Formats: sequence, structure tokens, C-alpha cells
Amino acid sequence: MENNQREIREQSKQDVARAGDLVALDTYRRNIGRSKTTFWRYRKKGWLPTVNILGRLYLTESGIREFEAAARAGELARDPSGCAVAKNRNSIGRSDKWRAAA
Repeated sequence: MENNQREIREQSKQDVARAGDLVALDTYRRNIGRSKTTFWRYRKKGWLPTVNILGRLYLTESGIREFEAAARAGELARDPSGCAVAKNRNSIGRSDKWRAAA
């Protein structure tokens, strides 16, 4: 009985988060496993246009489709920077060093 009530509550939360073709930004963010800061950057760059309804942010289904299509096409990609570059340089140097010793 308690399990059934929990399922009903979860379903109603999902129904509230999806109104028409709008999806709550936080719901979508949690579903794809990204942080609030990452989504703030996406919005700032114009990659995810949002709709503000009474202070809550929503995404349109078409906006989500466009964002995901651009991501799949590599339009949002960039070269690694910072620690990722240094880590790759160090690992390449180590493997060359070990190959020369062998």
C-alpha cells in the first residue's frame, strides 16, 4: 500500500514537471546528470532557451530536441583545456619514456 502511494506521488510530480510541451529545467537536468552550474552555463551561452513561469524555469520539447541534436553533431564540443591538457601531455610523455626503456 505504501509503495503504491509512493508511485502515485512520483507520477504526479512527473505530471507537474511536464505541462504540455514544457519540461521543468531541474527535471531535465537531473535526468541527464548535469549540475546546476553546468545548466547555468548552457543557458548563458544560449544553448538552452528557457521559459520563466512564476520564477520556475522550463524548457520546450523543441528546444530540448535542438540542444540534443547540436550536441550529437558536435556543435557544442570544444578542445580540452586546463588539467585535461596537462594530464594528456604527462601520460603521453610517460608512455614514450617507458617504450624507449623497453
